[in-house]
Amino acid sequence: MKSLIISMSLLFFVGCSITIPHVLEYRINPEIVTIDKPSNQCKNKTLKVSQVFTSNSLKTKSMQYAGDGYKVFEFTESEWASTPNKAITDALLISVRKATSFATVSGYRSRTKTDFILETNVDSFMQYFSKDNNSSYVDVSLSFTLVDAKSGKPLSSKVVHEEIKTESADALGGVNALNRALSKALNSANIWLDSSCK
Repeated sequence: MKSLIISMSLLFFVGCSITIPHVLEYRINPEIVTIDKPSNQCKNKTLKVSQVFTSNSLKTKSMQYAGDGYKVFEFTESEWASTPNKAITDALLISVRKATSFATVSGYRSRTKTDFILETNVDSFMQYFSKDNNSSYVDVSLSFTLVDAKSGKPLSSKVVHEEIKTESADALGGVNALNRALSKALNSANIWLDSSCK
């Protein structure tokens, strides 16, 4: 009887010591590149950056990737620290502010009246794996539209597409490549915006 109690106790403690893999959280944190010499064409204008439009899948913290064909999967042990919808909106706002092309740049929650509104659609923000799962690449595509705030008329538009091969075929490799691709896309958007007040 005594040995049975000791055995049961050992099993209980061993069972309690098993660690369950935790979910790793990754951040969308692109490097913000500033424009060397802003043109000053928009220096007396104000801009509001709207919240980006995304698919419903980018409004959750789950990290998705595409496999063979049209199949979409989720990483089981990795997720976003913040939803891509919010993180890309925040990164875009920081990027446009740092470009210093406009007199002021306000966020979508601001009630301030501005000259222009920047609308952004995330057409693609995904990691794609090869059929054998030995390699992957990311695809980032953003559509920008500059809108006259008073009339609501679109003044100019720009589509930016970046495709980058990952350094490793896993979640971390995808995150690093997505951040690099987003950084390039935001820089291209700033160059376009800088000449938008012509």
